[in-house]
Amino acid sequence: MVHSQNTAPEESHQYAVSSGGGGQHEPEAPTYRMHAGRECGKCKISTKRLNLNKFCKRDYAIMAKVIGKDTKPSDSGTGKGSTGSGNPSQPYQPPSPRYRGTPPEDGAVRFHLSVQKVFKRSRSPASPLAKASKWSDVPYIVSAHDLDCRCPKLKVHRSYLILGNESEGPAGTLGVGPRTILIEWRDEWHRRLRKFQRQADRTCH
Repeated sequence: MVHSQNTAPEESHQYAVSSGGGGQHEPEAPTYRMHAGRECGKCKISTKRLNLNKFCKRDYAIMAKVIGKDTKPSDSGTGKGSTGSGNPSQPYQPPSPRYRGTPPEDGAVRFHLSVQKVFKRSRSPASPLAKASKWSDVPYIVSAHDLDCRCPKLKVHRSYLILGNESEGPAGTLGVGPRTILIEWRDEWHRRLRKFQRQADRTCH
């Protein structure tokens, strides 16, 4: 059982991180919102609170920098046309049924992440994080619809804290899904994430 303990930064910060949250359920969000003429689901990716309970329920937790992205959506798997220093030469597989996204005709965009720190690593040997070390290039797939809805808001050359499950991305990649948490990185979080690592050994099952 995870015991509540408030370790959130000062309220003046844009985002808060706490190590409590045992037994808490992630609140249901309103079904719809509108953005740029699109009907978009309520975006819960950029949550304002992260606790140990959420850390335990995700397969991985990393700090990563976006170093490149494909210039346009692709549903053909060619992976052509990228910006930044990422390597787009590897074609990605079309989203599997497990991958949360829009219909195939909307396509998906491949981002390139440079791993800066792994706080939690998936146990699956097929995971792109299984043997990832600092500066490893990891592909990150986001549906074009989600990008149009600005969920997530990803910018090249920015660093992010990303938590998620392996099933949210096509094989060999990471992807955005209903359990994804993606927040722009803040340096003061490093100590708190290390604390989550230590607590997880005793409380995550």
